[in-house]
Parts: sequence; C-alpha cells; structure tokens
Amino acid sequence: MKNLTRDDFRLEEDGRRQTIKYFSRESDPRLVIALLVDTSRTMQPVFQPERAGTNRFLDQGLRPDRDLAAALARL
Repeated sequence: MKNLTRDDFRLEEDGRRQTIKYFSRESDPRLVIALLVDTSRTMQPVFQPERAGTNRFLDQGLRPDRDLAAALARL
C-alpha cells in the first residue's frame, strides 16, 4: 500500500500511546527480519509445517541482493 500515512499506524509502549515523530515512505525498502522458532518438545508435532512455512517465506519473500534475515531456534 503506497498511500499509508502516519495516521494509519498506532504506536504503544507499555500500553501507552506514543507519538510518531518521524514517518517517511520508501518505494523499495530493505527488509531486515529475525524469526524466532520454538523447537522445544511441545512444538515437535507442528515443527515440520512450521519449518516448511518459514523456508517458503524466506525463499519467496526475500530478495537475496537486498534483504537480510536470521532464524533463531529456541531449544
């Protein structure tokens, strides 16, 4: 969506609304993302679909020459 403005967002800290002081639009922003993946025993039944979804998102959603991503596992 290219027509979003500062008023389309709400920023809160500790449940209190904050003022958005700086807002700008970029036509081709760089995406930097970190995914935290829960690999504990309780997640084992859904781990394979979670892993497949994560891989699909990273393969389809990132531009290798521009974006950065990290996947961190919680053991």
